[in-house]
Amino acid sequence: MSKSKARLYLLPAVSLSHYGTRSRTKLHRFSGLIIDKSIHYDQKVAAMQSEHEIPLEREATLLICSDRPETVYHEIASLTAVGAYKLIPGAPQLLQDHYFDTADRKLSARKWGLRLRRIGPSLWITLKGPSTQTEWGGRERAETEAIWSKTSLAEVEAELSRHSIEMDFPGEDLEHSDPMEVMAGAGLVVIQRRDTRRAASAVISGTDGTVQAELAADSVAYIFPETEILHYEVEIESKGPNGPTAAVAIAEYLLAEYSPELKRWRHDKLATGWAIRELLTGGSLEGLLDVNNRLKSAAYDRIDEYLRHELS
Repeated sequence: MSKSKARLYLLPAVSLSHYGTRSRTKLHRFSGLIIDKSIHYDQKVAAMQSEHEIPLEREATLLICSDRPETVYHEIASLTAVGAYKLIPGAPQLLQDHYFDTADRKLSARKWGLRLRRIGPSLWITLKGPSTQTEWGGRERAETEAIWSKTSLAEVEAELSRHSIEMDFPGEDLEHSDPMEVMAGAGLVVIQRRDTRRAASAVISGTDGTVQAELAADSVAYIFPETEILHYEVEIESKGPNGPTAAVAIAEYLLAEYSPELKRWRHDKLATGWAIRELLTGGSLEGLLDVNNRLKSAAYDRIDEYLRHELS
């Protein structure tokens, strides 16, 4: 069973109106921490520290490889039911992500991912471990995610240390610190930046009314110094005890309804973006982008081939 994540909210000291569009400015400074009292955050952190374990993320990805990706994206986002499952849509979100690694790529070499994610006024830090393929066609990996704070940063440092990856984050209060400067001060560099428009729905069991999964339609802009590349996909994440069953049912329904515009995709966003960057730099995406810089279907064959070769 997946573990719930703490929900805390940071209030910015500056205006956040620019977050409605893609911004090339760095993250702002913050002041003021408000804790949702309904979540026992300190108890959760203490339990994680004592157990030396972090929750598992279980998800499957379907690739939108269509000449009309925006239409498919909106059609999937507007679904209200799939078979015996009800879909309850949430508010659309803009996810602004920075991924980090050391200069000598210690995290990438061991297949760990370290991310800062801004969602509106909130800033989250996430650590993802190596993934394995599941019997139901998804990926499974350790994931810890919490609001940006001294406590969460210390937990990330401790978890990496348990896997022989040493980080040295500052021990002082982070209330008035620039998160990007904190990461840089620990010897980390940005290896990927992306903005994601996400339309997510809770997948509700028709038998007992519980949330078993989340269906998210994602429009992803990979941001490079010279350009932006657009990519579309669907994520189905297991959330409950019968989450894998729900994920399989949702995936099979969507594949049947949208094939060949939708297909299984074994690579996560970080790996996909890395391959796009490498192929773009080498000129191997020539002719594989449309007039809106969206990846054409044939581009994904090249990306998949590249990743299978490089990661084998």
